[in-house]
Amino acid sequence: MKSEKKHLLLSYSSYEEFLSENRKRVNVLLNNILWFSILAGPLIALGIFLHLFEDISYSICIYVSVYMLAVAAIHLLMLKKWPGSLATSILALLALNLLLVIMSIANIAIEITWFLVPLLSLLFCDYRIYIATIITNYILMAGAVWLVSPYNASVRTDFDSALACFANTMGGFTVESLIMLIAGLALGRLAISYFKEIIEKYKKIKEHEDQMKEQMELLDSMAEIYDKVNLIDLGKMTEMSLREDELIEHKIDLSKSRHTLMNTQLKDQIVKDQLPDFWNFTNIATLKERLAGKKIIYGEFINMITGWFRAQYITVDLDKDGKPDKVIYTIQNIDNEKRREEHLMRISLTDELTRLYNRRCYEEDVAIYKMRPLEEDFVMLSIDVNGLKIANDTKGHAAGDELLRATADCLVATIGSLGKVYRVGGDEFLAILHTDKYNDICGEIHKKAAAYRGAYIEGVSMAIGYATHKIHPEATVDELEKLADSMMYTEKDRYYREKGIDRSGQSTAFSALCSDMIKILVVNLTTEAYKIISMDNTEREAENGYAERLSDWFKNFAESGLMHPDDKEDFLAKTDLELLKNHFKSGKKSMTVFYRRKIGEEYEKVMLELMRDEDYSDNNQSLYLSVKRIEA
Repeated sequence: MKSEKKHLLLSYSSYEEFLSENRKRVNVLLNNILWFSILAGPLIALGIFLHLFEDISYSICIYVSVYMLAVAAIHLLMLKKWPGSLATSILALLALNLLLVIMSIANIAIEITWFLVPLLSLLFCDYRIYIATIITNYILMAGAVWLVSPYNASVRTDFDSALACFANTMGGFTVESLIMLIAGLALGRLAISYFKEIIEKYKKIKEHEDQMKEQMELLDSMAEIYDKVNLIDLGKMTEMSLREDELIEHKIDLSKSRHTLMNTQLKDQIVKDQLPDFWNFTNIATLKERLAGKKIIYGEFINMITGWFRAQYITVDLDKDGKPDKVIYTIQNIDNEKRREEHLMRISLTDELTRLYNRRCYEEDVAIYKMRPLEEDFVMLSIDVNGLKIANDTKGHAAGDELLRATADCLVATIGSLGKVYRVGGDEFLAILHTDKYNDICGEIHKKAAAYRGAYIEGVSMAIGYATHKIHPEATVDELEKLADSMMYTEKDRYYREKGIDRSGQSTAFSALCSDMIKILVVNLTTEAYKIISMDNTEREAENGYAERLSDWFKNFAESGLMHPDDKEDFLAKTDLELLKNHFKSGKKSMTVFYRRKIGEEYEKVMLELMRDEDYSDNNQSLYLSVKRIEA
């Protein structure tokens, strides 16, 4: 029986739920009492037959039984329809009180029985029902005593009037009712507090059981996912493998080793340069502190036999101080995952044609260099291929691609482990090195380039400029790049002069072209980078929309006030980067966008034109952008 009560209490999620269910059960109990009370009629009749009751007729016995039969039937119907209703409860208690009124009027002595109904109401564990029952009970009691006082005064010699009899009887009943009220409230408070405590206690037990069940299910599933799964009890200092058929706990003796048996066995398989980190990560003595406030910690290491693996500690249970007490330790092979990750990273950071690092990789590396002082042997190289356009025009793009790949091979073969080489544009390359022999490096690059022989190309020519931190200690990375670019362009001019190629005519034509343009840029949709060929200095001001990223520049310019408000929506739609990428990917050679631009105090119609560069590809979406005024 005790076990059954615990089970019932354990099923409640709150005290309110307990009250609701308890009211249903007490209503059933009260209905049984109502049916049993039908026997009051026959019992009174037996008392009349045995001359125990004077001045009582048999008709009252029939009346009592019929009354209780009707009330019990009505209560049963209400019980079926509204089992937990407050009205169902009040009806039963009121019916029992009315039964006492009837018996009192019939001169059946029931003094003590008056307090039976309030006692029954305590079973509901509800102050509202108890107080309502006490008040109703007292009112009905007073009414019944008032009705029988004339009779009681006539048969007793100690009262000279019905009022005196009434006052005497109700005085005693009032004192008893007050005692009943106070005692009942105290008992009810004690019972309510007890049930609340029991329900909360078993609720926590249930939650803990559910948590432990969930954790065990998790352990079972984890045992299937991971290569090794161990349960470590930091309270008892034991470890147990969950992958074994027989679960055996092994004692961890910190006086002999600060690591588990499994990690001690793994130690000889870890690559040497990672062993200190692995040994620190798997140190059991510091595990509680490292896991405090965390659900999981992990480290990734290389096993010389199986490759990359992830070791992780997962908190399962906490001790009374809130620190990890039980921990799951798992080993999972992630070698394939690491290889895919490295492959994707390599793709995202390399140029498809040359297999060199791309501009994105260059910008990420430069960002790191900007965060720390440059090393003494830091060198920046700027390289530009000579004659790429001639090769494309005379021998085709296959020859141009060969020239670019040959340039990349020469750079990588010479620079090797001294640094990294990047292709940042069509025929533009950058390299970051750590060496004091940069002159020798440049000479070796030229030597290898001149000796190149390929299917289309014999000999490669490139202009190389360099800038070093040693020579320019105050210069930033960006400034070193500009210095290297400047030297590279000087060498490129020297190359064309030595070859007898007159570029002055090109410069004159270029200047004439620029005079007719508001701005000329070389942009790359892939990286959103751009190179300014020609642009008024006012265009570089932030209030005029200038930004480092192309998409931001388009958006800022549209909001800068330089564009006619009616043209903004169309301009932003047509300069959306994804739309532009799809446009040129489909094979289109150019795209134009017309809008009105403020020049002076008036808006004038201008044309923004985007044209594909000859080196355009899906991985190097290089375009020429120009903005030109249109005469009215």
